[in-house]
This record gives sequence, C-alpha cells and structure tokens, in this order.
Amino acid sequence: VAVVVDRGAAAVHPRFQRGDDRVTQRLQVLGLHRAGRRERVQAGAEQPALAEALDLVRGRIEKIRERGHDPGEQDTKASLIEPVLTALGWQLDDLDEVRREYKRKPQDNPADYALFVHRQPQLFVEAKALNVALGRKCASQVVGYAGTVGVGWCLVTNGDEYRIYNAHARMDVDEKLFRTVKLSDPTQKQACLETLGLL
Repeated sequence: VAVVVDRGAAAVHPRFQRGDDRVTQRLQVLGLHRAGRRERVQAGAEQPALAEALDLVRGRIEKIRERGHDPGEQDTKASLIEPVLTALGWQLDDLDEVRREYKRKPQDNPADYALFVHRQPQLFVEAKALNVALGRKCASQVVGYAGTVGVGWCLVTNGDEYRIYNAHARMDVDEKLFRTVKLSDPTQKQACLETLGLL
C-alpha cells in the first residue's frame, strides 16, 4: 500500500519541510496498521467518513459561535473531537485502542486520550475547550509526558484547531510542531482531510 502525502495547504513546521519523510512515514503507521487490521486495506478508505465528520463538526462549530456559546472541555470532546476520532476508525469503546484519562503511573498527569496500536500507546490527544487558544502551554505538558513514556506523537486540539507534535524530536516544544490545521478555515478543507487522515 502506498500513501502519498501532499503537504500543500497545511501549515508544516519548517524543520519538517526539508524532504525528510521519515516523520510522516512513522505517523502514517498508525492509520495504515489500523486500516489493515480491520480489513480496510485500501488506503483512503476512511476518507468519505472523515469528510462527513469534518463537515458535521464544522457546522457545529459555526452554530456554537453564532449562538455565543462557550462549551467546556467535556462538551468539546463529546461533540467536536470524538466524532473525528470515530471517523478516523478509532473504536472509542475498545480499551485496546483508546483510553481516556490515560496515565502510565498513578502519580502521572493524565493524557485526555491515549490511542493504542498493538496495545501500546502511540498517540496522546490533549483536548481543550473550543474557545481555548492553543499554544505552548497547552502542548508542553502532554508532549513532555509523551516523550517520557515513549509515545512518539501528540495531538493538541480544541475541536477546531488540530496541532500534531513529534514528541521524540530533540528540540523545543514549539519546534516539535509537525502540522496544524483549522477546521473552520474554508481554505483548509483538503489540508484537514490529509493531515487528520494521517491519524
């Protein structure tokens, strides 16, 4: 199975634009492995479901903003983030694939979601409320924790903006940012599909 990723409209950190696709290839392992395991062998088989979910979430974001609502983190997870994870093929009710409030040791601060492949956490998701601006502070804790426990990738999202970080990169957290996309930006529809499709 060959997967080609066009880095076109998505905002890609300059460090990752140098033609070294090892980072992209490692991230694609998540999607490709899960697709193969569930007998969805064709690359891109989840794209229609993802496109529908992204349209649904875009509509919800627009409605929330029109009404002036300020949903908290739990409502953001339920109505904006979990539909995207489900469309990507993650079984939210299967503890072998997804664990909420995951921590390796009881004293650790939890990641909102840990996504598993072969019963090993591969991606941490840090969720924030829709109206929370994502920045260094939002990413630092989860990226640091991921690096400590050996998880290579982190996703920080408020349900609208999605930021993917390479936790193993040996650099400042701001430079670990691999890609960022914003669902509510109409110019980024294709970039959202391509970037989130990596997960």
